[in-house]
Amino acid sequence: MENQKNEREISLAFLFKVFKKAIVFMIVAALFFGAIGVAYSVAIEKPKYEGTVTFWVANNSPGADYTSQSLVYAAAAIASSCIELVKQEMPVRKAVTEYNLTEKLGYESEDACVAAVRSMISARKVEENSVVFYVTVSADSREDAYDVVKAIEKVMPDVLRSLCSIQNETVSMITVIGGVSNINSIKTVKSSPITTAVILGFIAAVIVYAIFFVLSIFDTNIYDENTVKENLPYPIVGNIPSFASAEEETENRKNKYVKNPNGIVKRNYKNKLLDENSPFFMTESFNTLRTNVIYSAAAAKNPIFAVTSDVAAVGKTVVAANLAIALSNLDKKVLLVECDMRCPTFSKLFKIKKEHGLSELLAGMANKTSDVVTAYEDSTLDVLLCGQIPPNPSELLSGYRMSELAEEWKSAYDYIILDMPPIGEVYDAGVVANIVNGYIMTVRVNHSNINDAKAATERIESVNGTILGVIVNGINPKSNKKYKYYYSYGEKSTSIARENSKK
Repeated sequence: MENQKNEREISLAFLFKVFKKAIVFMIVAALFFGAIGVAYSVAIEKPKYEGTVTFWVANNSPGADYTSQSLVYAAAAIASSCIELVKQEMPVRKAVTEYNLTEKLGYESEDACVAAVRSMISARKVEENSVVFYVTVSADSREDAYDVVKAIEKVMPDVLRSLCSIQNETVSMITVIGGVSNINSIKTVKSSPITTAVILGFIAAVIVYAIFFVLSIFDTNIYDENTVKENLPYPIVGNIPSFASAEEETENRKNKYVKNPNGIVKRNYKNKLLDENSPFFMTESFNTLRTNVIYSAAAAKNPIFAVTSDVAAVGKTVVAANLAIALSNLDKKVLLVECDMRCPTFSKLFKIKKEHGLSELLAGMANKTSDVVTAYEDSTLDVLLCGQIPPNPSELLSGYRMSELAEEWKSAYDYIILDMPPIGEVYDAGVVANIVNGYIMTVRVNHSNINDAKAATERIESVNGTILGVIVNGINPKSNKKYKYYYSYGEKSTSIARENSKK
């Protein structure tokens, strides 16, 4: 199979999903930086002082028609030129020199004063074809703003007229039609605290969203069944709620690859098997898995299913065990085989002690499966433990004896479940492709990632194995709408049953 693209489709659904993840952080960032903006505006920001001079470019010919469109366009063009020229060095230097701004503003040199004044000046027109333009001066002190504005008002009309090649006043004129009368006319300008807060808050929220967006693009973790649907081409045959508590989930993630001195991955198998006291939503999820698995291999007689995973600690063994229990609840003969001979855990999970098992059968140290299996309670489920841990699991599982045992099992049982090692870590699961009817891949939310899952499925496909579907394990029942319904429905059913039993 061709490698699938490891790219997230950027759709509206994906953008909204990112938004849902980021919304709390966006709100916190917006409020935090909004508060900083308010504090800055009120306590730190220094006010600016502004004064504006309004200039008018007009025809001054006694016999001219003031409504002539060509004259209006000519005057508007001159006004536009003035906007470009008013900040140039020559006009500003003229104003600095003639109005003695170097001394008034307190600069050591004329060049320094010219540079400072140029930075204070801005010019604009309200409309493109307007014959009026505005020159605004913004300074740190009221006195500086007033001095520069008055220099612009007095000097600039003649300078601009000369630069625009206006030869005499019979053609056009540039006049001041509005300025500042005294120093008190200079306006104090300070940003609004609310405006500053809104702007900073919005920018902070956008930055937080952008961070979450980038992280989501490169995030390969599996969070729910939708992540699997979007990235793997196989049906989801089961969504299994988590048996583990929140503390256990945290410990599992922390100790993902931690092993004890005996080489066995640390697990907690207490109360992990289905029984009459299991929550309704847990029993129902495995019943659904059972139905999907049966129909996935409906054409096969006495099928053999191999349950594997992308990496360790996804709950593969617990899933395989409970699938076997669910199948046995249909009064079918079921055999559960512990093929994970590198990390055997059935003895802890089922609380069974057995010296001999699969490894002895494969090595010829035991002849019949019936001699080494253990019946699980009063059910139709038989459990075959690993036995002694062999030094060569792959060689044993790939030998002819395994094929013989498969035929023996198919003649004695309706369903055979093989609990295989994680194929993403060791290749043992791949060597049984010739005897199984299909593989069931197990992944765990907040533990597995898409890259590992893809690599695992590619290993199975490389040996022409059939992948029947994917099990998404470890779903939080309280955060999933379907399981919330199952949970409440199960509690209601249990309550009714208790009331009836009292009658």
